Amino acid sequence: MRRNPVGILAVAATLTLGACGEDSTGPGTDDLTEDEAAQVAAFLMGQAVGATGVTPAAQAAADPQVTRLPLALARVDFDEDVTVSAQCPLGGSIQMQQTVTGFTDDETGAFELNVAQTQVYDSCAGEGESGAFAFTLDSAPDVMAAFSIAQDAAGLASASGAMVGALDWTAGDRSGRCEIDFQFSLDGDGENADFNASGTICGVALSRTLSITS
Repeated sequence: MRRNPVGILAVAATLTLGACGEDSTGPGTDDLTEDEAAQVAAFLMGQAVGATGVTPAAQAAADPQVTRLPLALARVDFDEDVTVSAQCPLGGSIQMQQTVTGFTDDETGAFELNVAQTQVYDSCAGEGESGAFAFTLDSAPDVMAAFSIAQDAAGLASASGAMVGALDWTAGDRSGRCEIDFQFSLDGDGENADFNASGTICGVALSRTLSITS
């Protein structure tokens, strides 16, 4: 069964960025540990990738077997500007202004999705994958994300992108400013994939790779 690269990318972000690493700071300081910073990065990537499903065209690109445009030709090209407001998992909100371009081919399953986003977090509360680390994010002033996700008719998948910007964060009685500048890429055959992420977030350097086999 062919897996969609959108889903693989989301899984990879959680497993790779959320993997435990060495703590860069001790408890009680107003800095995030490497593991906490990685969980924030995974959360940001999850929000970015998840927002690509907010329009019918983007949903069709993410999985043409789920959303079909009425009376559409086999290939559908799209270019959309959308502003979306959504509630965060534990309260607060995020607003995204995004441009989504690309195409979906309903017959072959091939698609290409190019996304440029401006994300504004307003008391956006979330938590890491384990639930042990909860945080609240406010944009300072925003986060920019740009990425592409594609799959050809043979099921070969690829994705690449980057996120830059700054956030103010709070976690319990700690708080601080989080500068963001990291990149990611993915290559696979729709079932197996290699994922890479590198850069810095919240003063922590990230350089991680993961191979996913379904």
